[in-house]
Amino acid sequence: MPHESRNNFRRDADCIERDVRAAHLRAQGWPYHAIATELGFAHKSTAYRAVQRVCQQIQVEAADELRKVEGLRLTMLIAKACALIEDPPDVVSNGQRITGLPDARVVIAAIREARQLSESFRRLMGLDAPSRAEVRVTDDLTAEIEQLAVELARADRSVAGRSAEGAAGPATS
Repeated sequence: MPHESRNNFRRDADCIERDVRAAHLRAQGWPYHAIATELGFAHKSTAYRAVQRVCQQIQVEAADELRKVEGLRLTMLIAKACALIEDPPDVVSNGQRITGLPDARVVIAAIREARQLSESFRRLMGLDAPSRAEVRVTDDLTAEIEQLAVELARADRSVAGRSAEGAAGPATS
């Protein structure tokens, strides 16, 4: 494999093709040691890793395709919700349609649905920034160290206060 930089390899077309051939052989039931021998891999574990690389790539491609299809589906549903918001149906009361009076309940429900669909779309596409969380873990030892630090600071202040009194000398009356 050609080097791109230190400890970083660039996969060339021959390597990718050999990985795909390894996956085809494995799908036909070949054991990894036979695949290694057939394709010139140094060890059966190398043949195993080649098959795993192909499987990983297939999963990534399948996930990308699914993300694309779901994104289109969500976009279509958002468009339908927006159409209801822009042109709501008339109110129906006691089985009678009241022309010219838009049904506010439909508009509110469509707005709510559009918001939820939009949230789903952003999550699907990874557009929402991760929320930042601060975690503070203290165990018994850490708590004890913190308590000792507080006591040490108190003792330092006490010693400093006594030293200041001693330096001033005895009080005269």
